[in-house]
Amino acid sequence: MKLDEIRQKIDQIDDEIAQLFQRRMALAEEVAREKQRSGAPVLHKGREEAICARLEEQVLPEYQAALRQLYETIFHISRAHQARLLEKGGRNA
Repeated sequence: MKLDEIRQKIDQIDDEIAQLFQRRMALAEEVAREKQRSGAPVLHKGREEAICARLEEQVLPEYQAALRQLYETIFHISRAHQARLLEKGGRNA
């Protein structure tokens, strides 16, 4: 496979990742609304750890540390977004 073909495939995957990220963030907004109703805290470290452990089982060992780093970043972004929504006092939460 030529470099341009490989890059096209990467671009397609990146497009899919962007769409999945958007769907995940929309669900994070739903989580924020539910946390607001129930009074649950934004951070749920046990859940984050369980997600990382589950996903690490799905990738080759050499990718596990990078996958964890990726998801720690996603969790950080998601928590920050939820916190912003909750700070607005429910306008969007």
